[in-house]
Amino acid sequence: MSKLEYTQVQNQIFEQSHKPFQVETRELHYDLEAGEALVKILLPTICGSEIHSIKGRCQEDTPSILGYGAVGDIVVVNSREGFKVGDRVTYTIADTYGQCPPCTELGYKKSEKVFLNIVMLPFIKAVG
Repeated sequence: MSKLEYTQVQNQIFEQSHKPFQVETRELHYDLEAGEALVKILLPTICGSEIHSIKGRCQEDTPSILGYGAVGDIVVVNSREGFKVGDRVTYTIADTYGQCPPCTELGYKKSEKVFLNIVMLPFIKAVG
Protein backbone atom coordinates (compact mmCIF):
# COMPACT_ATOMS: atom_id res chain seq x y z
CA MET A 1 0.00 0.00 0.00
CA SER A 2 1.11 3.52 -0.71
CA LYS A 3 -0.10 6.49 1.37
CA LEU A 4 -0.43 9.44 -0.95
CA GLU A 5 0.25 13.11 -0.44
CA TYR A 6 -2.80 14.31 -2.40
CA THR A 7 -5.37 15.28 0.18
CA GLN A 8 -7.22 18.35 -1.10
CA VAL A 9 -9.63 17.53 -3.89
CA GLN A 10 -12.49 19.39 -5.55
CA ASN A 11 -15.83 18.23 -6.89
CA GLN A 12 -18.64 20.00 -8.72
CA ILE A 13 -22.09 19.28 -7.31
CA PHE A 14 -25.32 19.70 -9.29
CA GLU A 15 -27.99 21.04 -6.94
CA GLN A 16 -30.63 22.71 -9.09
CA SER A 17 -31.43 23.22 -12.77
CA HIS A 18 -30.57 26.62 -14.25
CA LYS A 19 -28.08 27.24 -11.43
CA PRO A 20 -24.26 27.06 -11.42
CA PHE A 21 -22.69 23.92 -10.02
CA GLN A 22 -21.33 24.21 -6.49
CA VAL A 23 -17.61 23.51 -6.12
CA GLU A 24 -16.67 21.71 -2.92
CA THR A 25 -13.15 21.25 -1.61
CA ARG A 26 -12.56 18.38 0.78
CA GLU A 27 -9.80 16.29 2.29
CA LEU A 28 -9.35 12.73 1.06
CA HIS A 29 -6.56 10.26 1.64
CA TYR A 30 -5.88 7.44 -0.79
CA ASP A 31 -4.18 4.15 -0.02
CA LEU A 32 -3.37 2.57 -3.37
CA GLU A 33 -3.56 -1.18 -3.64
CA ALA A 34 -1.67 -3.09 -6.32
CA GLY A 35 -3.15 -2.31 -9.72
CA GLU A 36 -4.39 1.18 -8.83
CA ALA A 37 -3.31 4.67 -9.83
CA LEU A 38 -4.08 8.26 -8.94
CA VAL A 39 -5.24 10.27 -11.96
CA LYS A 40 -5.37 14.06 -12.22
CA ILE A 41 -8.49 14.90 -14.23
CA LEU A 42 -7.99 17.14 -17.25
CA LEU A 43 -11.44 16.89 -18.82
CA PRO A 44 -14.58 15.44 -17.24
CA THR A 45 -17.40 14.30 -19.48
CA ILE A 46 -21.14 14.26 -18.96
CA CYS A 47 -23.88 12.40 -20.80
CA GLY A 48 -26.12 14.36 -23.17
CA SER A 49 -29.14 13.25 -21.16
CA GLU A 50 -27.70 15.04 -18.13
CA ILE A 51 -27.83 18.33 -20.02
CA HIS A 52 -31.61 17.89 -19.84
CA SER A 53 -31.30 17.81 -16.04
CA ILE A 54 -29.15 20.94 -16.04
CA LYS A 55 -31.73 22.74 -18.19
CA GLY A 56 -34.62 21.49 -16.06
CA ARG A 57 -36.19 19.22 -18.70
CA CYS A 58 -35.62 16.05 -16.65
CA GLN A 59 -35.73 15.52 -12.92
CA GLU A 60 -32.42 14.56 -11.30
CA ASP A 61 -32.17 13.61 -7.64
CA THR A 62 -30.12 16.35 -6.03
CA PRO A 63 -27.54 16.97 -4.89
CA SER A 64 -25.92 14.85 -7.58
CA ILE A 65 -22.59 14.39 -9.32
CA LEU A 66 -23.12 14.33 -13.07
CA GLY A 67 -20.97 12.47 -15.55
CA TYR A 68 -19.75 9.08 -16.66
CA GLY A 69 -16.06 9.41 -17.42
CA ALA A 70 -13.04 11.61 -17.80
CA VAL A 71 -9.61 12.05 -19.35
CA GLY A 72 -6.59 12.54 -17.11
CA ASP A 73 -2.91 11.96 -16.45
CA ILE A 74 -1.53 9.37 -14.04
CA VAL A 75 0.29 11.15 -11.21
CA VAL A 76 0.96 8.21 -8.86
CA VAL A 77 1.04 4.54 -9.84
CA ASN A 78 1.12 1.32 -7.82
CA SER A 79 1.32 -1.29 -10.54
CA ARG A 80 3.41 -3.31 -12.91
CA GLU A 81 0.62 -3.41 -15.47
CA GLY A 82 2.28 -1.23 -18.11
CA PHE A 83 1.00 2.13 -16.90
CA LYS A 84 3.43 4.79 -15.67
CA VAL A 85 3.36 8.32 -14.26
CA GLY A 86 2.50 10.76 -17.04
CA ASP A 87 0.37 8.34 -19.08
CA ARG A 88 -2.86 9.90 -20.34
CA VAL A 89 -5.88 7.68 -19.71
CA THR A 90 -9.63 7.76 -20.09
CA TYR A 91 -12.09 5.96 -17.86
CA THR A 92 -15.74 5.42 -17.10
CA ILE A 93 -17.39 5.08 -13.73
CA ALA A 94 -20.77 4.07 -15.12
CA ASP A 95 -20.31 0.65 -13.50
CA THR A 96 -19.65 2.46 -10.19
CA TYR A 97 -16.56 3.09 -8.18
CA GLY A 98 -18.03 0.54 -5.79
CA GLN A 99 -15.99 1.11 -2.64
CA CYS A 100 -18.05 3.53 -0.57
CA PRO A 101 -21.60 3.38 0.85
CA PRO A 102 -22.99 5.99 -1.58
CA CYS A 103 -21.78 3.88 -4.54
CA THR A 104 -22.96 0.56 -3.22
CA GLU A 105 -26.26 1.79 -1.73
CA LEU A 106 -27.29 4.86 -3.74
CA GLY A 107 -25.31 4.72 -7.00
CA TYR A 108 -22.21 6.51 -8.21
CA LYS A 109 -23.97 9.87 -8.70
CA LYS A 110 -24.08 10.23 -4.92
CA SER A 111 -20.43 9.25 -4.34
CA GLU A 112 -18.00 11.91 -3.20
CA LYS A 113 -15.12 10.08 -4.87
CA VAL A 114 -16.10 9.83 -8.54
CA PHE A 115 -15.70 13.23 -10.16
CA LEU A 116 -12.96 14.91 -8.25
CA ASN A 117 -10.06 16.79 -9.76
CA ILE A 118 -7.90 13.82 -8.65
CA VAL A 119 -9.31 10.28 -8.55
CA MET A 120 -8.11 6.79 -7.67
CA LEU A 121 -8.60 4.22 -10.43
CA PRO A 122 -8.24 0.49 -10.64
CA PHE A 123 -6.35 -0.19 -13.87
CA ILE A 124 -9.11 -2.40 -15.17
CA LYS A 125 -11.10 0.80 -15.82
CA ALA A 126 -8.29 2.88 -17.34
CA VAL A 127 -7.52 2.88 -21.04
CA GLY A 128 -4.21 4.35 -22.18
